[in-house]
Amino acid sequence: MTTKDRLPWRTGAEKSGSRGVLSRKQISDLSATFGIGGGALLELSRKLSMALSEDLNLSQPELVQPKIARGAREARKAIDALEKAEKQIERARDHLAQLRFRNEWAHCGVPNPGDQHMAGFLEGSRAIAEFRHFLQVMAREQLVTFTDVPDKRRVKDLRRDIVTTTIFNFWDERGRTLTITTDPDSGERSGELVRFVNAVVACLTDPPCRLHGETIFLDLKAFKAHAARD
Repeated sequence: MTTKDRLPWRTGAEKSGSRGVLSRKQISDLSATFGIGGGALLELSRKLSMALSEDLNLSQPELVQPKIARGAREARKAIDALEKAEKQIERARDHLAQLRFRNEWAHCGVPNPGDQHMAGFLEGSRAIAEFRHFLQVMAREQLVTFTDVPDKRRVKDLRRDIVTTTIFNFWDERGRTLTITTDPDSGERSGELVRFVNAVVACLTDPPCRLHGETIFLDLKAFKAHAARD
């Protein structure tokens, strides 16, 4: 499966122990396919453990303010809906004020269920008004946050960043060339590095996935730019 989106990483695989996140068979297959020693791949396996750690902090500070702004907008939409509902409830209340409910079990000393329901209705009306007031404060003071991502185009797969950076470093340390070829007709990115990255990524995802060649190309471009600044 090829994907440009966030991948289904096998989080928790870092608990495999001293071997890291790759199985013996995966290390053996990678070694045979790419001509890299098993010992080196074992070290790569250990370094990749951090990317799959369940304790990895994946927060993106740049998304905090958009989530707050979106949260305030959604809260105001809820406030508008509640205000409309309150108007309807008030109409129902005017009609109910003119009614009395017969209690067929009064002779047995049973309280009138109509009175109980009416009390519950009035309490519910007050609860809605109080909640609307609470939402108004939360929206005005921007104390409410949207749980999803307002603009998914801004979401980064931070685990992928760690995986590709680790692989690029590993590839470079082996004396391999950090290059990606481009098909002149289709523009598709390929090459030995792309194949190696996707072979490793397939081992770390469930179901096994491949990164789009363009994604690997952009990650490599960012990796080289960062290395040039150091």
